[in-house]
Amino acid sequence: MSSKLDPAIIEEIRQRADIVDIIGQYVSLKRTGHRYKGLCPFHNEKTPSFVVSPEKQIYKCFGCGAAGNVISFLMSHNNQSFMEAIKDLAQVTGVHLVFSETAEEEEIFRNTLRRINQEASLYFEWALNHPEYGAEGRAYLQTRKISEEMQKRFQLGFAINHWNALYDHLRGKHFSQEELEKSGLFGKYDHKEGHYDLFRHRLIFPIVSVNGEVLGFGGRALSPDVAAKYINSPETEIYQKGQHVYGLNLAKKAIRERDQVLLMEGYLDVITAHQYGFEHAVAGLGTALTPMQARQVLRFTDSQQIVMCYDADPAGQKATDRGADILHEVSADMHMQIKVIEIPDREDPDTFLHQRGAEAFQAVLDQALPLIEYRLNKALEGFQLDSTLDKALAAKAAITILKTIREPVYRDESIRQVAARLQVDEGVLREQLTQEIKKPGRSKKNRSASAEASGKNPRSAFISAEARDKLYGSESGLLYLILQYPERREQVVAAVRELVFVDTLHEYLRQYLVDLHEQGYAFEWQQLFTVFPEVEIHRRLVEMMESEQLKSLNFDKSLADFIRNVKLECQNRQISQLSQQIQQAEAEQDQESYLLLMKDYMEQMKVLAQLRQTGL
Repeated sequence: MSSKLDPAIIEEIRQRADIVDIIGQYVSLKRTGHRYKGLCPFHNEKTPSFVVSPEKQIYKCFGCGAAGNVISFLMSHNNQSFMEAIKDLAQVTGVHLVFSETAEEEEIFRNTLRRINQEASLYFEWALNHPEYGAEGRAYLQTRKISEEMQKRFQLGFAINHWNALYDHLRGKHFSQEELEKSGLFGKYDHKEGHYDLFRHRLIFPIVSVNGEVLGFGGRALSPDVAAKYINSPETEIYQKGQHVYGLNLAKKAIRERDQVLLMEGYLDVITAHQYGFEHAVAGLGTALTPMQARQVLRFTDSQQIVMCYDADPAGQKATDRGADILHEVSADMHMQIKVIEIPDREDPDTFLHQRGAEAFQAVLDQALPLIEYRLNKALEGFQLDSTLDKALAAKAAITILKTIREPVYRDESIRQVAARLQVDEGVLREQLTQEIKKPGRSKKNRSASAEASGKNPRSAFISAEARDKLYGSESGLLYLILQYPERREQVVAAVRELVFVDTLHEYLRQYLVDLHEQGYAFEWQQLFTVFPEVEIHRRLVEMMESEQLKSLNFDKSLADFIRNVKLECQNRQISQLSQQIQQAEAEQDQESYLLLMKDYMEQMKVLAQLRQTGL
């Protein structure tokens, strides 16, 4: 929607909205010099580190790093979309929003889908509580020991065993056939006219957005002979599975209070957890957690701590592994703490809570293992360490886990523990790990899959942690030079025009700023808040433009250093890729390709040497 609204109107709203007045409605601010300070609303603190600048119309917390402008504040604090924040600010500032005719029609249609889902949810609730229609649904919930309070809290419902019950009900509410067709709640008969309810004879779990809107439904079959035990709403104009988290609308407050996310597998696991007081429990929607879902729940925590609590059966363990992989990749840019619960006797969380209670579950939660320890335990299961062969195989299995640890100190300590556990020489284990890490072309498939899962450019997989930090700072520095020095913008744009940044957001901004400059537009950095509604871009912009280190740089020297660092990394990536291609050609005994690749490799090595010497 934001792209259909005139950017000039958004900019007018931003300029009219006084950030001190708006944030002051949520945070007690005190003037200190030219700025205002208060306790950060995004993390718990006793000493104010949250600063608001009326001059620049931005905010920044020096404790947790939250930053942005008045729009991103409302998006983060009120969990609003970009357009919801704009609409609220438009009312405050008195700016009239003018949408294109198409955009207005689209918004009207989306609102219609929201009303259809809300009406459907109310109907399902009514059916569950109906003395006759809902008896079977209530009986099932009773066997699962779900209290009436939780049934109401999660808006549980029941789809009666009738082909057209919901369709007829909603038609009676004056929704058109076309609107109902696009709601995702109905199918069309193949051999006759008409529609049928997708949800029949099922317990209904409304899928609710973080803002409380019903977006879709999950349904659990009550007939044992039904092939699909669970079905979910298909994706619609208002519902995309990978973008929402079940129960987050009810859990977000507890997540902030506990500073922890309890990530579970299914609807009933989450409901039972809430029933026993673990109100920070949520679940993904679908077969595996997505990066967007991971980021969505993490924004409510300061410590970035997620505890995974999935079923102990093979399917649940596979889901744990998939979810952990995604969280591990998402954590590349965060100081995330990922832990895993191992429930005794391989019970599922729902059963354990009902049989043993909240105190026993809290004890298990307190003993959650860090992800690496959990994976090492799983990797080393079943080996007989009195056997030399098993000990060697166990060491090899452990190395596949150890090589994924990014933090040097944590990796070092983990190596010590594994060596002691396996009773092998620590030096030999370190050497074996070093050789594994140095293997050319290793885990290429996994790197690509991980990069795709995290939404990052796969080229970043070639970069060490130290080089990544240096490269990140150089890319950020070049963007800063473009934005901060308009009088020398032509020089910087010429230098970055042919470069490709590794960080996805940096590359996004680079392309936009280069295009904008080449089209002859003058611009200020704060205007980018209007163009890019993403909160993460807002945070990056403030972080960049308020950096004391960047503010004190020497322009000419910094420009040369930043360009050199980016070019060096580009060259290193190219050489690494050539090295892999050479190995493949050698393995396939393709002499012609091998010689051509080796020639290219030597030329690129000369370029790399020149860059290291001169930076040109």
